[in-house]
Amino acid sequence: RFPLRNGGGRYKGNLHAHTTNSDGKLSPEAICDKYAENGYAFLAITDHRRYTNTDKFDCPGFITLPGTELDIWCGSFDSVNAPATRQYTYHLNGILRDYSGKCDPLPDGFLWTRPTWDESWLQKPLRARVQEVIDFLHAHGNLVMINHPNWSVNFETDVYGFENVFAMELYNNVC
Repeated sequence: RFPLRNGGGRYKGNLHAHTTNSDGKLSPEAICDKYAENGYAFLAITDHRRYTNTDKFDCPGFITLPGTELDIWCGSFDSVNAPATRQYTYHLNGILRDYSGKCDPLPDGFLWTRPTWDESWLQKPLRARVQEVIDFLHAHGNLVMINHPNWSVNFETDVYGFENVFAMELYNNVC
């Protein structure tokens, strides 16, 4: 109802962008230039499993937010799955929000290794494993956002109720 205001104006930004450090088409420098030239006030660079410090891309009227997108695949890839073992995919953005020095932020270039599913995963609820990834990002000073739940084929019950999640992406390309 009340959009973010900036001296009476609105902020224009993107909280989910990939560069050539993962599956994007532009380098970090080029994507920042493109967004700044197109009137954006902020951009979060959230490459897959790689944390990028973006301070050097800030310029007057345009800030960048460091981040990463961690993906977790839980469950079986078998074509016929019981609800307890069906494939769940989650894409979680971590966007640094704590600049106070009270947390231990992820280092520039940090690479996250996606857990590999096997039958032992059934010993712990799948949602608990996703919450562990959310808690990892949160502990390192990040705001956590669930990315493109429709694209990830999540049901509503798959994405509601996690702790320490500040937003959910509702639109992404074809969602």
